[in-house]
Amino acid sequence: MKRILYFLFLTPLFLNHTCKKEKLAITEATQPARPEKLRQEWLRSANFYEMNLRQMGADGKIGGGASFYPLRTFDMGFDAIILLPVQPTGKLNRTGTLGNPYLVSDYDTVSLELGGSKPLEQLIRVSKSLGMKVILDWNAAEVAADHEWVKNQSSFLLTADNPIPESRRLNYANPSMRKAMTEAMRWWVTRFDIDGFRCIGADRVPLDFWEENRRSLDQTKPLAWIADMAAAESANTLNISWFVTAFDLSVQHSFNQFSREAAGLKKDAYDMAGWMRGNDSVFGSTLPLLRYQSSHGAPRGYESLEKQYGERWEPYMVLAYTLPGSLPMVASGQEVNPALALPREEPAHIIWGDTTWQFWYRTMNRFRKAHPALWNQPGDSLTIFKLEGKNPARVLAFRRQRDLDAVWVFVNLSDEVAYFKIPNVSLPQNPVMLFQNRLIGEPLNGYLLPPRGYVIYAER
Repeated sequence: MKRILYFLFLTPLFLNHTCKKEKLAITEATQPARPEKLRQEWLRSANFYEMNLRQMGADGKIGGGASFYPLRTFDMGFDAIILLPVQPTGKLNRTGTLGNPYLVSDYDTVSLELGGSKPLEQLIRVSKSLGMKVILDWNAAEVAADHEWVKNQSSFLLTADNPIPESRRLNYANPSMRKAMTEAMRWWVTRFDIDGFRCIGADRVPLDFWEENRRSLDQTKPLAWIADMAAAESANTLNISWFVTAFDLSVQHSFNQFSREAAGLKKDAYDMAGWMRGNDSVFGSTLPLLRYQSSHGAPRGYESLEKQYGERWEPYMVLAYTLPGSLPMVASGQEVNPALALPREEPAHIIWGDTTWQFWYRTMNRFRKAHPALWNQPGDSLTIFKLEGKNPARVLAFRRQRDLDAVWVFVNLSDEVAYFKIPNVSLPQNPVMLFQNRLIGEPLNGYLLPPRGYVIYAER
């Protein structure tokens, strides 16, 4: 079980959705019981790249990108690719020009709009030859209004629950529908050697289906199972037991929501530390969490970093890489331009060229892989430092440690210079400094961080 020591003064506690600031003694947090061993151990240290294939090229097809896309993803240091649905998108009552990619008209077919099966086979083959995993997005809760099951299997549907005209909800009281769903997923495992699924709206499907489904499909091949439960997370009804019997990890939409609000409302480090405590109480300390700043699979679709965070997106991306529990996920296009907007249902494509931020993500990914302190393992520790000085509330400072490996993180969440002291703490001597960023100052008189600045040290 992870040991967490809180040294932060005036840390906010979130009780009944209300933030109260009060003094905290040094405490050791008690976490919900969780399995100490993941079924897929590679998930503890993975860096994820989310790929929306229909926006990767100008014509919306995979084409020559079948080799280029995996190669550049690997070069940036990512371990796994999450593919948005590659099946045909429904046309009946579709939203926008292209429709919602999560409402498919056929589960076991590759969309001809992407170029069909051959380029997808090559993309997956190249990805695997580089050692990367390939995860496929899957919406098991509903299908497009013109799905083959709507036409030929009316008993597979819930006739009274169709919230939007372009979709039809599925009937999990029907054993035949359950079997058909499992076999459709199995087809992707056997035909394309998929390594797992990110299950969109997983909480809209009964848990016992996911348990049965996993037992069956894992006999074909051990898979990674990622739950995306945006509705349950938003309603505070997420059940941790789902990650004991059915899923390995969760997408954490609340990180994106809180960090966007923090950036917009100019909350401080006390608020962020309070959010961290609340996060541990919900998810526990060893459950890996996919954290993102923008996602093609998010309920709102992909929004530019600058729209969501303004100039503050970079320090919050640092937190997505370094906070306990984090598995960072970067969406295709995010590494090209922070101002880039990619509407999900309309024609849009990434213009490749600027590699400035590609270097940034490569550096972050490689640093994280090199330091087990940033992985998600039982027995690692987190120390949040109590800061003093002129304006310590602007800086979130913490250390994560695994055995002899330790990573120190200092992030200025404000738009002002931060001046602070770290009482009774000795900084590492001759540390590895990420991006060569260093704290300016010395222990007696304190340190400063520039607006939105960050420093990451590593010691072994």
